[in-house]
Amino acid sequence: MKTRFQVIVALLAAGLVAPWLIVDQRSLAQPSAHEQLIREARAAYERKSYEQAIVKATEAIQQNANSWQAFEIRASASRATGNLDRALADLSEAIRIANKNPSLYCQRAFVHYHKASWNLMKSDCDQALQLDSTDPQAYAYLAIALRGLKQLDQALVAANKAIELDSDYAFGYAVRAETHNYMMRFDNVSKDYEHALKLERYWWYEIMYARFLATCHDAKYRNGRLALSLEPVIDLLAVDGSLCGYGHDKEVVSE
Repeated sequence: MKTRFQVIVALLAAGLVAPWLIVDQRSLAQPSAHEQLIREARAAYERKSYEQAIVKATEAIQQNANSWQAFEIRASASRATGNLDRALADLSEAIRIANKNPSLYCQRAFVHYHKASWNLMKSDCDQALQLDSTDPQAYAYLAIALRGLKQLDQALVAANKAIELDSDYAFGYAVRAETHNYMMRFDNVSKDYEHALKLERYWWYEIMYARFLATCHDAKYRNGRLALSLEPVIDLLAVDGSLCGYGHDKEVVSE
């Protein structure tokens, strides 16, 4: 008896079927119910419908309790809605299931940042770097954690490493700018923020640079006119001081 492959080859050779009509049946398969829920949860997250993302991710978890993707999406949506404890719990569960995924450790480190849990943040960054020593985001987050621990020289080393790994990584320059600010190296603060904004015009970089220009301890570096040129984000800073925190969360949910 001929195999399916042999039959297809014979049909092609005889000119009885066009090559473009030979379709792998697997490509026609519909996604499973669980896969569809993951897609819907991810889509909801991406359009910032966070509660809907949580609902869909929870349904996916009910169907498959070992779906690290569902826990990851629900964690990201929970963090976006301010439920940091659930975000931590879900990321810890995702890590239990997929403990070789460095992105999950970086995401949990970011939640630890919001709770100012610097040692835990550093621990997760260290774990991520053990799994992937070439990840600039992990080094940038490590720099933030070390700065929180007042280890400024080491924080600068980590920020420099992030930029060394990716010279176009705007977030790395922004993190290094804030590290220089803590070290009172004000010339470097302006240079790094300006470079970050050249690479990416992101609202968080504008807010942090505006705050530096408006409040720098050294009057030589204060520039109210330039700070005001960053409007309307400077108005957001005045209205909501919480925006001074890191807002770099664009790469949270994995594909």
